[in-house]
Amino acid sequence: MNHISIGIIGCGYIAQKSFLPLLSHATNVNIKMVLSQGTQKWDVIKSSWPQIKMTTDWDEFLGSGLRAAFVLTPVGSHYEICNRLLNEGIHVFVEKPPATSAKETLRIAQKGQEKNLVFMVGFNRRFSTPVLKAIDQIKVGQIRLCIVEKHRPSHQERGLAETYQEDLIHQIDLLRMFCGELTPIVTTSNQVDGSLLSSVSNLKNDTHGIGVLLHSRESGLWQERVTIIGNEKTLQINLFQSVVEINSEVNKPIWISQSTNPQIDDKGFREEINHFLHCIDTNTNPLTNGFDAAKSQQLQEQLVALNQP
Repeated sequence: MNHISIGIIGCGYIAQKSFLPLLSHATNVNIKMVLSQGTQKWDVIKSSWPQIKMTTDWDEFLGSGLRAAFVLTPVGSHYEICNRLLNEGIHVFVEKPPATSAKETLRIAQKGQEKNLVFMVGFNRRFSTPVLKAIDQIKVGQIRLCIVEKHRPSHQERGLAETYQEDLIHQIDLLRMFCGELTPIVTTSNQVDGSLLSSVSNLKNDTHGIGVLLHSRESGLWQERVTIIGNEKTLQINLFQSVVEINSEVNKPIWISQSTNPQIDDKGFREEINHFLHCIDTNTNPLTNGFDAAKSQQLQEQLVALNQP
C-alpha cells in the first residue's frame, strides 16, 4: 500500500479515543494536520500527540498536501465539509450519519462518484469483531428474526427524530447488514417533554425475516445487543464483549473478547480505517459507501415517519 497523506477535521471524543490513537501509529499514513473550529482542545491533543500540527484555518489545512481526510465533526457540518473536500479532489471518510438527510447523502455520494473519489461512511459496527463472527454463523437469507437493542442508563434531551438519526442509525444499519433490505412497518415510542424515553420499530424483508429495533434511555446501564434466530440457531451478540450460541443444553461461546482496550481492538475502528485506505490505494468502492449509507438513512427516516406515540 502506498503512503497516504491525511488530514483530520474535528478533535472531539471519537477523534481522541479511536482515530488519533490508530492513525498516529499507522505506518502507511502521514497525518499532515488536524483542523478544528477552536483551540480549546489543543492542549489535550498536544499532550498525547505532540508531533501533530493543529490549525483553525481551512486554507492552511487544504494547502498541506492532503490525499484524504477524516471528518469527525458534528453531523450538522458534514454536508458542507464533505462537499468542500471532494471539490478539492480529496478522498473522504466521514463519521455517521454523513449528512442530516438521505437526500444530502446521495448528493455527496454522487459527487464522489463523478470525481472518482472514495467517499466512505463510518459504520464501525459492520467491521467489528463480534458482528463479523456472527455473520460467519448465520448468513443473510437464513435469518428469520433479528432483534437489535441499544439501551442507555440516563435521559437525554433528544426527541425521536434526532435519536434515530444520530444514536440509532448504527442499529438500523446493522439490521440491513443482517437481514438485507427491509420494509419498515411501524414505530412506537414514549416521549416526555420532547425527549425520547423508549421506542420499538418493526420491519420485515422478502425472505420471511423480521427485524426489531429496541431502545431505552432508562436501562440503568450501557447495553447493546443483537439476537439472531434462523437456520435452527440462536445467536446473541453482546457488543463488544461476546458472541454466544444459545441452545437448550449448554450455551456455546463463539467469541469472547480478550482485549484490555476494546475501543481500539474490537469495535471495528481499525478495520474500517484500513478498509478506507485500501479503497484509496486500489481505487475501489467502500463497503459502507455513500449510496449504501443513504439506504440506512432512508430507512431511518421512514421509521421516524411511521411513529405512533
